[in-house]
Amino acid sequence: MTKISFPRPILLLAAIALMSLAPMRARAAFTSYFDSLLQELQSRSATLTNKADKLQRKQKKAADMCIRIINKNTNSLRGDITAAGAVSRLLTKDFSGEFSATVKGLTVVTNLETLLEGAFTSLQSDVVGTIDDLTALINGLADGKAKTRALSQFTAATNKLATIQNDTDFSTWSKLLASGLKSALSGINIAAKAGGGSTGSPKFTATVSIGGTNINFVADSFGAEWVQTGGILDIGGMRTGVGNFSVPIVSGFTGATGTYPLGGAGSYQPAGTFTFYILQSGTLNITSFNAANHSLSAMFSFTATNDAGGLVTVNNGMVSVNNLTVVP
Repeated sequence: MTKISFPRPILLLAAIALMSLAPMRARAAFTSYFDSLLQELQSRSATLTNKADKLQRKQKKAADMCIRIINKNTNSLRGDITAAGAVSRLLTKDFSGEFSATVKGLTVVTNLETLLEGAFTSLQSDVVGTIDDLTALINGLADGKAKTRALSQFTAATNKLATIQNDTDFSTWSKLLASGLKSALSGINIAAKAGGGSTGSPKFTATVSIGGTNINFVADSFGAEWVQTGGILDIGGMRTGVGNFSVPIVSGFTGATGTYPLGGAGSYQPAGTFTFYILQSGTLNITSFNAANHSLSAMFSFTATNDAGGLVTVNNGMVSVNNLTVVP
């Protein structure tokens, strides 16, 4: 088979350029879903400084603790879900007047319940995306023990999420999301080891949502490069008339399988434009990696924005290559 690869200078210069274009984020959370809540808590903390009222002092302490939790390096979607649970317990206790179960007629400019619900909803969307990845892998499995085990984990994950209702409190919501994600990831590991989904013939596919339109992206050409000294893994795909992807791990990649955070570099560029949608957050799940055979398989999903505030959402990304370039 003809080897297809992207020239090194294009990949590396693109990664450097995209890192310079991506906004610097003070947060250490894995996702960006806490940003609005964090901004509000920082404002509350400043307002509550030096207050004599006992309740306000407690609220100041709670706000500062939540800020520290959000700014702690979580490293994973599961870590963010755990952080969301801890933050929700503090806020519902010390800002009870802003939560629907104990409304006391308090008028506030920004309701903490609304901001917290927004973060939880986005976290749940990512868990659903992980379950979708599991579904794709299961569909690639032959009937047998591995498929049965993976299906069992799929059922456990979907049942957990189905339990979440409008009246579910935040603490329970966090536990259900964490449990559902754990089952989904367990199923992915089972299916990937058994050879499901993207471990087959070379491919690069994804579902791209932009401007209210969904695009089933199937790359015309694609490849990957691993720069060992920098720990950089760059996976790219192009489709004539549609656009091109760059999905990189920018540091610390050693060739190990597993789920890696995306952010700081990477992009989607629509065809015929000079507009780059810069990758903000997401995950790349390396399900198989063999440098000697120049092959890898992975799944990915992420969100990306452009300078004008436009949003691209990428789900169901799957890639399998046998043209991996390995650079010492």
